[in-house]
Amino acid sequence: MNTPHTAPTTPALAGRRVVVTGASGFVGRVVLDHLVRAGAQAVALSRQGTQRTGVEDHRLAHYRDQPRLQGLFKDAVAVVHLAARAHQLQEDAAASAAAYEEANVQTALQVAQACQAAGVPRLVLMSSIGVNGNRTTGRPYTEQDVPAPLEDYARSKWRAEQAVAERLASGATDYVTLRPPLVYGPGAPGNFARLSRLVARAPLVPLGGFTRRRTFVAVDNLADATLIACTHPALSRRTLLVADAESVTVAELARALAIGHGRSPGRVVNVPLPLISALARLAGKAELVDKLACELQVDAREFTRLTGWAPQVSPRLGLQAIAQTPT
Repeated sequence: MNTPHTAPTTPALAGRRVVVTGASGFVGRVVLDHLVRAGAQAVALSRQGTQRTGVEDHRLAHYRDQPRLQGLFKDAVAVVHLAARAHQLQEDAAASAAAYEEANVQTALQVAQACQAAGVPRLVLMSSIGVNGNRTTGRPYTEQDVPAPLEDYARSKWRAEQAVAERLASGATDYVTLRPPLVYGPGAPGNFARLSRLVARAPLVPLGGFTRRRTFVAVDNLADATLIACTHPALSRRTLLVADAESVTVAELARALAIGHGRSPGRVVNVPLPLISALARLAGKAELVDKLACELQVDAREFTRLTGWAPQVSPRLGLQAIAQTPT
């Protein structure tokens, strides 16, 4: 079994050019590392550069420069499109709608157009489980669910999916769309980093009552699946969910982080959820607590059925690895 930051051998990519947009982000850096280990010619596009060993690094302020994009995409077997404006808690929806449209929809369309012009065989589009919705009630999400995005970010990802599918509906360039849930791993930003710090430092962690199950995806699992999606013929013009093989509760997540920090999992205690919700509202964190408290399960077995690939990093190992990075 692979451990975090170990990629399986992917002979289909050895010696072949793969371009990654948004390559300096959390997922992008890990995808680059996996490409290098697979022997691919990894090409990184980002605003600030990646400083990754063995990578052809290019800085790009925006994705509207078609001649430059087409030149960078030339001879690539695949383009992995990760560049996006991520969801931000408590942001003003009206002010952000135009930014989401430009960053997530129009940029994806520009990348698809450049892939066509450069003759790239495949575009791998990274979307979000938010396209399905933001919570489940006893039945996990699958590819058969009717899209029901509820937030501006998720709605923009759905529009990007539609725009790319329409643009690449026929012709030599095809696409694969991946919808992962929340991604975790060493160096994970946002809520996972905050939770890891809480577990490391607080004498008691009041998350024992968060018992609804959620599905996440280890960044190494997502990177492995992304490499598979670059060339696998069974995925052509398909939209697939990619996730860990098992779901966990937030309480289990916190206990795994505690073990990773060398702390007792018994420090994760059960505090009534209504009390935590009330305190969160006073602190302006109601949206975050609501996200942690609800169920969101994902059934990603279709990807495995089509490719034979299965996630190699378990939540227990992956979550403990987060705790082993500096806080």
